[in-house]
This record gives sequence, structure tokens and C-alpha cells, in this order.
Amino acid sequence: MNGYDAAKAIRQFNSNIYILFQSAHAMASEKEKAIKAGGDAYITKPINKAELLKTINQIKNLRS
Repeated sequence: MNGYDAAKAIRQFNSNIYILFQSAHAMASEKEKAIKAGGDAYITKPINKAELLKTINQIKNLRS
């Protein structure tokens, strides 16, 4: 099972969990695919701590 399939499966039984996709691919099509699969956000490698925390906070704010 890949990450896209996992996100779809998770969304079937838990719509409240945050799903953040992370990949080395920075193509817009990858981000769109991740969001369509049920992800809340998408970030690329290398991980920047400040960007990661900002993204998590954005997800929280959108959900509240």
C-alpha cells in the first residue's frame, strides 16, 4: 500500500486525523494527488523545521 492508498483508507474511518504528505518531489501534480487522496497538506524534502511547524499550524487553523 502506498501513501495515497493509506490516506484514502484512513479517511474512511477517521476524518479528524491530520495527514501531512512529505516527499522529495516538488511537482504540483504530486501535491494535487496527495490532497485528492485525503491529505491536508504536502511538503517537500529536505524538511525545514520552521516550514513543517508552520504547515502543521495552518492545518490546525483550517480545521478549527
